[in-house]
Amino acid sequence: MFINNKELIEIPLFYKKIEKTGMLKVARKIEDVEEKLRGGYLKVVFKMRPINWKIYNDLQRKAMIDRGTGEGEQIDWIKYKENKLLQLLAEWDAKNPDGSKVPINQETVFNLHPAIAESLLNEYDKKTVLGEE
Repeated sequence: MFINNKELIEIPLFYKKIEKTGMLKVARKIEDVEEKLRGGYLKVVFKMRPINWKIYNDLQRKAMIDRGTGEGEQIDWIKYKENKLLQLLAEWDAKNPDGSKVPINQETVFNLHPAIAESLLNEYDKKTVLGEE
């Protein structure tokens, strides 16, 4: 019923860049990739903070905008997802080409490939909001 904010939620993702197109293929489990196609996939492990009632409400408040339609404020879902990723991402094992750890900040998070960011948020929701066991 209560959230232990010290326990991080680990989310591994597997990805492979397709050189010809620049596209990124992302899988939540390497087993999801056909065995003969697994070569070249890399693993990155993200650790996310659990969401509690306060954070949940703060994220929604920060994403409210008035679109000037006369309907009042509405949630900007893009802003919501950006804020959610920035606020909940606590650790990752991403490395620079020189082997140094990539810091987590707005610049690095906003430079994530969209397929990685969307997959990460989807997996987080599966493990938390939707109650994956």
